[in-house]
Amino acid sequence: METIRQEENGVVQSTSGPNDAPSVKTPLFKRISRGVRTLIFSIATLVLVLKVLSWIGIDLITPIDRALSQFSAQQKYVDMVREGHFAAHTDQKIGDAFDKFFGSPRWSAFDSDTGQKIVEFTGDCTYLEQKVKARMQFVVNPETGSFEIHTIGFNDIPQNRLMQAALLAKVFEGKEIASAGKTEANGEATTAQTMATHPEANSSPPSSAETTTKQQQSPPVAETQVGNKKLIEDAMYSYLVEIPKDTIGNVFNETLFADISWGETNGDIVFSGNYRGDIVEGEPSQLEFTFSYQEQGGYYHIKSMKFNGKVTNQEQIDYIVEKINYAIQ
Repeated sequence: METIRQEENGVVQSTSGPNDAPSVKTPLFKRISRGVRTLIFSIATLVLVLKVLSWIGIDLITPIDRALSQFSAQQKYVDMVREGHFAAHTDQKIGDAFDKFFGSPRWSAFDSDTGQKIVEFTGDCTYLEQKVKARMQFVVNPETGSFEIHTIGFNDIPQNRLMQAALLAKVFEGKEIASAGKTEANGEATTAQTMATHPEANSSPPSSAETTTKQQQSPPVAETQVGNKKLIEDAMYSYLVEIPKDTIGNVFNETLFADISWGETNGDIVFSGNYRGDIVEGEPSQLEFTFSYQEQGGYYHIKSMKFNGKVTNQEQIDYIVEKINYAIQ
């Protein structure tokens, strides 16, 4: 029966007779087949258009092919860094360690203005108790398959190589670089106790009886001194809360340092010397510590420190202290 459209009160309605056939849905396989044919037709049309444009002097195929090739090459460089490792951490891939330590990790690659192949990593971490965006760039050598760190910055503020070394130490040890003892993994901050490399680094200074024994083992006072020599000598027989394994004089001696000198300024003890180990690879390690006495605890603590003449922050101090703690264990 023929369908009739009726209009009642301004509303259009449709009525159908009892003999009208029900609607039939198209089978799924036919719809898939139709979609495939449409896709093939679209691709063929695009290729034909590109060919026609090429015949009349407008070449779009070469730029597209070049872009695809460049994307493939850039991904290869990203994979090279992600799957690689640092010489000091051969047991961990860089990509795995970075993805675990940083929040919102992102990798990309590009060519610099000078033609260098650059792989860039960005991720979130905590620095000086503030959340920052870390950005690290690697220079890749395609011929040798090697790479090296080029720059590192926090919120686009460049950081020196000491901060770079401190950051990498924390990344591969699974610890955060904030002095407040916070750790961060995949963007979720959790409270944790501040850790040190040496197992005794968080212990209390020894008792007076232990101190007497250690005093007998302490080295003679260094000849190069400025200030109150008696106060310097007393400090050398005392303990440092950050490095409590041995007396200050037994830790800061010629075994670990060269060109040692001691001084005293307004009651604070100043030690300087050239560290014999590596703090930052390829750079000298001239350290200057200022120790301040805490009467309540009866021990000294690190008031400030300079690395190659530059004042360091707490994260850098923690990193160097861990180096020394590890060296004396």
